[in-house]
Amino acid sequence: MHKILIADDEIIERQGLKTLIERRNLPVEVLLACDGEEALSIIHSKKIDVLITDIKMPKMNGLELCRKAREIDPKMFIIVQSAYDDFDYMQEAIRVQVNDYILKPILISEFDALITRALNMLDNDAEKDDKESPANREQAIINKVVTLIEEHYSENIGLAWIAEQVGLSSAYLSALFKNVKGSGVAQCLIATRMERAKQLLCQTHMRITDVGLSVGYINTSYFCQQFRKYFGITASAMREEHRK
Repeated sequence: MHKILIADDEIIERQGLKTLIERRNLPVEVLLACDGEEALSIIHSKKIDVLITDIKMPKMNGLELCRKAREIDPKMFIIVQSAYDDFDYMQEAIRVQVNDYILKPILISEFDALITRALNMLDNDAEKDDKESPANREQAIINKVVTLIEEHYSENIGLAWIAEQVGLSSAYLSALFKNVKGSGVAQCLIATRMERAKQLLCQTHMRITDVGLSVGYINTSYFCQQFRKYFGITASAMREEHRK
């Protein structure tokens, strides 16, 4: 039976998460801690499989707890939760190798999916000798995101859809991608669409409206606006310049 530890100084928050987990009748034991120090004491005394911790807590904050927990058990699945949609927090969470980051107020469907993913990963790791480093796993995720964008840029996709495909929360994927690539998922999607649009404008006789549609923009005006913002020149001017 897997053990899940919830660390949060707000009793309503930790009891609420405990209830969300227990209502699913999963084969898990849920433990609670009111601060980082109590959580660390539990981790020292018991084999914790999943740690869910708030960032802002007294005595020891969540990120410091994550660092110490990771040193004790490199395979522990760690989830950080916070009400602060702050890139600096997420960057630090990535540095201490947390598995995911979820924002408050927590969506039940997103939380359920995250717990399912955590337990599945733990079960898979138990069945095989997982020698893949956290850095390699992160790069594999980034590579998959890039591939998804290249294969689906013409469709109505965005960060939420991509995050769902790779099994991460939108907030964590956004921070991870920016930390590794230097730009966000949305910027990568726009760049892919714009470069393909430029290619179509310069190499075909497609109407600008059809070019926009082919790279995922239903609204022609918005496509033209994005094109000009990206290249500093209008789509029609780009075409004319190429034909000179």
